[in-house]
Amino acid sequence: MTTEFDTEAAPVPTYGLILEFAETELVETKARADEAVRTVEQLESVIESLRAEGVEVRGFYDLTGFGDFGTVLVWLRATSVDDLQWAQRQLQRTQLLGDTVLARSRVVAELTELDEIPGSWINVVDAVEALDDDFEVYGVDGDELDDDALHELEAEQLDELEELEETDDDEDYSAEPGSAMLSLHASIGIGDLRYVVIAEAEAPIGFVGELGLPFGDDLALDALEGGIVGRHITSAELFEVLR
Repeated sequence: MTTEFDTEAAPVPTYGLILEFAETELVETKARADEAVRTVEQLESVIESLRAEGVEVRGFYDLTGFGDFGTVLVWLRATSVDDLQWAQRQLQRTQLLGDTVLARSRVVAELTELDEIPGSWINVVDAVEALDDDFEVYGVDGDELDDDALHELEAEQLDELEELEETDDDEDYSAEPGSAMLSLHASIGIGDLRYVVIAEAEAPIGFVGELGLPFGDDLALDALEGGIVGRHITSAELFEVLR
């Protein structure tokens, strides 16, 4: 609730729209060279108009071999969900995406910052916060680790636990060879908090590892599914994938 004592404006959130498009029987698999040029130019013109309205096209991604339903993934970002909705309609009106079917869409709010330059590969994973009883501390189940149980732990064990937590927080996982940079996003909607974790890497091998490790011990995540993996592509490559 806003009061007269509030002096600082709330930070403006950044929203993301993740779209998965699938091919249909309407998509022609063969195209003339002049048609390819016109189709790509139309798409790039729409991208420029979106950018002018404050919508960033983070990337187009080829899901070949990884997607169960979708063929390509589109990641849009903006400070207004209205703009994202408008951007989706504009993209679906293009010749290139107009004959596809929207297999899935998700609106999320960014909780962590992104790298300025997108990675060559992307992995989108739906996740939820892990239950407390999924972990143990010195043999004590998480659901039994209340204040009384903590007081019963010896001072030496508590000191050791703090040292382990500090080590985990200070470690730079992004420096690992072939590692991925992860960003955390919250799914929009009232109810249990659901997350979308997006990993960006220079090679698919970077997606092998523990889901929530880069976020430290304060957040333990369970993946709901294996997620979607795709390769960052240009507008011209998008035409090749769909045509």
